[in-house]
Amino acid sequence: MAIFLDTGFYLGLVHSKDAHHEQSKSILNKVKAGIFGRLYTFNYVMVETATLAGSRSGNDERVINNTQRYFIGDLILAVSIRPTGNDDEKTWDLFRKVNSGNKEKIISFVVCSNLILCKRYQIDQIVSYDGHFEG
Repeated sequence: MAIFLDTGFYLGLVHSKDAHHEQSKSILNKVKAGIFGRLYTFNYVMVETATLAGSRSGNDERVINNTQRYFIGDLILAVSIRPTGNDDEKTWDLFRKVNSGNKEKIISFVVCSNLILCKRYQIDQIVSYDGHFEG
């Protein structure tokens, strides 16, 4: 069993004013108890989380430092996976496919990358507050 930790989860952990702060803390307790099995994230999630944490917290140094600690410090929760082989090509293909003709809301390249990597690693659960992962 494996689970993927997405940007919203991390942002909720590090930023106390985030709408998902309490939910992320609750999930963290379950994660630490090991009920989800192997934990994964993606280096693009780190980039996205760092950017959002900085902008949404007004560059609060504590929020930024805690963000770093979850990805490359003493609070690491998950194995950070990176694209290999033709993952980027598959991501571009998926990005084009899901956004073709979609004028209302674009599905991000990061979301598409997450899906490609989850498929490759056979990860069937994602901790996310993003509706794009439904189904």
